[in-house]
Amino acid sequence: MILLIRVIKIFLIFSSCHMANLHAIDHYKDSIFFGNYIKNMQQTFDKSVKRNGWTLAKIDDNKYIASILHKSYDIKVELLVEDKSVRLVLQSATRPDCTRRCKVDMDKVEGWLIRLRKSLALDITYLVRDDALAKSIR
Repeated sequence: MILLIRVIKIFLIFSSCHMANLHAIDHYKDSIFFGNYIKNMQQTFDKSVKRNGWTLAKIDDNKYIASILHKSYDIKVELLVEDKSVRLVLQSATRPDCTRRCKVDMDKVEGWLIRLRKSLALDITYLVRDDALAKSIR
């Protein structure tokens, strides 16, 4: 009986840790709602991606590509604009100049993607704040 309780405890601990990791992995995929607050989308996105060393290329009005070449990693992400929100979609993560142990560490890649998403969310939050302040002054 005691062994069964220990096995159940270990299972619960493992499953809760595993579920927490799954949620963290998908965090960068959550859409960021911006409503009518972004007046110049490319300028806002460009400012956000440059904060952490990313570059931005506009494909069309609803699609941008952010890329970074950092510590032997080459990461490309789509910024898709749909329904007054933006979401990140990983396109590729490679290590083109790697000379040994060339496996892509997805934890590192996801960390960069989460930082990119946070940067976008921060700038959108500033736009919302500035709009609220401007309305309260009038």
